[in-house]
Amino acid sequence: MKKIALYLAAIAALFTVSSCDQDSPMDVRVPVENIELTLPELIDGFVEVEIGDIVGITATVTPGNATDTLTWSLQYEGVAVVVYDEADPLNHKVSIMGLKIGATTVTVSASGVEQEFRVFVKEPEIPLESIVLDIDEITISDKESVSIKCTFLPEGASGTEGHKWTISDEEVVEYSWEEGDEYVVDAVAAGTATVTCSVGEISASWGSTPQLYKCINKKQRACSAP
Repeated sequence: MKKIALYLAAIAALFTVSSCDQDSPMDVRVPVENIELTLPELIDGFVEVEIGDIVGITATVTPGNATDTLTWSLQYEGVAVVVYDEADPLNHKVSIMGLKIGATTVTVSASGVEQEFRVFVKEPEIPLESIVLDIDEITISDKESVSIKCTFLPEGASGTEGHKWTISDEEVVEYSWEEGDEYVVDAVAAGTATVTCSVGEISASWGSTPQLYKCINKKQRACSAP
């Protein structure tokens, strides 16, 4: 019995020594050799994000079993911030949140390898709801001009820089000049014409209804919004 006990003790000691000489798979470091980024569509070379909004970024590493954690850093930390996912300890998927208007470069690195991309933080877009003209009714004499100004609601609505004016009958009134939100037409003949202020395909893209401006040309031309 004593010999058996000594034999078992020797085997146990040998097993212990062998186990200490081999690293556990969890302790083996596999460095990152390459990083590829999956980004949203770039606008002029930038990932765009609105203030207070987030955009997701995915980093794919090679080899796939790399164990080094990715480090994300920003050139200007006041412009944006990196939001990490607690369920992803290696930081392969993060979000970038916009803090204030500006641009910054984001760098992701591990094992001496790095990639970078640029982020532009912009004001949140405000959907256009309606367009209002400043004149309810006006009377002009022959050959006189009328100035029409459009107001976009709510104030600060996005996309209004590209607004357009159209005239239904240019033989009745014709374009004279325009500046900013102001549009001037000249009455040239008797008849009825409609002048429309619009933004893109208004009903489709902005869901608003343009105000129409009617000019009825007789000896005295009465212009009013219907």
